[in-house]
Amino acid sequence: MNVVVIMKIVLVGAGSDLGVSKDGARYGASTIINEINSDVAKVIYNQDETIIKSFDKNDLKKNLKELNKYNKKLYDIELSLKRNDSFVITIGGDHSIAIPSVLTSCKKYQNIGLLWIDAHPDFNTFETTITCNLHGLPCAAINNYKCDKLTNFHKSHFIHPKNTVIIGARSIDKGEKENLKKAGVTIITTEEIKKYGIKKIMEKSLSIVLDGVNNFHTSFDLDVIGPKECPGVSVPEKNGLSVKEVMDIIDYLLKYKDELVSFDVVEYNPLFDIDNKTKNVALDVLNKVIEIVKNK
Repeated sequence: MNVVVIMKIVLVGAGSDLGVSKDGARYGASTIINEINSDVAKVIYNQDETIIKSFDKNDLKKNLKELNKYNKKLYDIELSLKRNDSFVITIGGDHSIAIPSVLTSCKKYQNIGLLWIDAHPDFNTFETTITCNLHGLPCAAINNYKCDKLTNFHKSHFIHPKNTVIIGARSIDKGEKENLKKAGVTIITTEEIKKYGIKKIMEKSLSIVLDGVNNFHTSFDLDVIGPKECPGVSVPEKNGLSVKEVMDIIDYLLKYKDELVSFDVVEYNPLFDIDNKTKNVALDVLNKVIEIVKNK
């Protein structure tokens, strides 16, 4: 008798903006998740609204205690779901929510690769950060690179830098660039994507991400798209990818649907959106990912 296993898809709305010195991203998750019409399970976990958030530009550890408390709870929620063989799509929230999102997949699947789609590598440390915003450190934390203050709740595998590819980067701090070089992370800039095309870039990226491992996580930051098409983010960067280029990237993941084990869409900030442009892009990305997972 053939047994057919149907993977349950769960959307986790991670409503936190404790990692960024702008308010609003914490409302993005609920705004988006409530408009997904697909028949998938939904969980929303919002940060405590009684928190008095620090905006001190000189505090390297501002909101660290509050962020770690939030991320530990999110870690527990997502680990439970993944242990029950759910495919978890995490909707942020700022990019610091990727710490529990990715690390729970590391816990579940052991050695996995990471595709990080973002205008910013998020590979700063407490020593190199210029903005002192914790959402500039999650990729380094996930790669176990000098950010253990953000991962004390995780006792398992981390992402290996040789299996990490950051695509769409165009705003890289000087110290961050050194971190990436020392760690051995692959960076593919927006300029390279436009020069070589999506197909070649994705072929190269996935060959690195999956070198010696069987699975991978994708973390997608909406600010990889230029602000004219995606204004609703906390830290916009000009000269980004187009919406079409991003959708082509997501389409390419269909080829690797069996290896893809979890996904994030982060940094939607409804307070800065114009005519729902960014929200609609986020919905299009999410609906496409849901269809890819349903075809697994």
